[in-house]
Amino acid sequence: MGWKFWLSWFLSNSLIISVSFALLGMWEQENFSPRYFARNSPSTISCLIVAIMLGGVQWLILRAYREDICEWWVVTYTIGFPLSACVSLILHEFAIFSVFNEQTSDATWLKFLAESGAIGGFVGGFVIGFVQGVGLEFAGWIPINAVAWAAAWAAGLVLGRLFDYIAVNDSLILGRLPIQLGFLGLGLGVVSSFITGFGLVWLSWQRQHTSRGGYSPHR
Repeated sequence: MGWKFWLSWFLSNSLIISVSFALLGMWEQENFSPRYFARNSPSTISCLIVAIMLGGVQWLILRAYREDICEWWVVTYTIGFPLSACVSLILHEFAIFSVFNEQTSDATWLKFLAESGAIGGFVGGFVIGFVQGVGLEFAGWIPINAVAWAAAWAAGLVLGRLFDYIAVNDSLILGRLPIQLGFLGLGLGVVSSFITGFGLVWLSWQRQHTSRGGYSPHR
């Protein structure tokens, strides 16, 4: 694994998550009743769809470098991805209800989003990293994955809300799902793939360097 791997990983992950969430946001807005506090959060169905697509794309890329990667890679995302969204949503709603009758600034709403996203992302990322790390035989994959998804969910939720706010010049509490979920997906894809891509290259280099006494990342 080298820079070509990282670039293909980064571009494919960023594209699949952002486009999928934007399209699913349009579908959700047309077919579901408007949600209130959860307006910026994807539904469980959308999370499962994106998880399967993301896991499938990653599996196809990794198969070129690791023949032992199997379908369980996709399954881990169907568990961890919705888990991150659910934990983030629960924490966010709890934070909102805790200050519901108080005057709260826009910065505070964004802080709630970032904190809930970071915790939810860490929980889901830890689950994903733990199961995948066993198959990869990379113990370091667990903290890399947990940190990557914590940062990604925090950035994605804040980006989605901010760009929706800019587009409609409306409240930071309510918004338009296609915009919010599209930029949520962009934040998730860019941040997570940037970190996990480098993590995989580094772990691969470390493993090969240890076993062969040297490694040059030409691929």
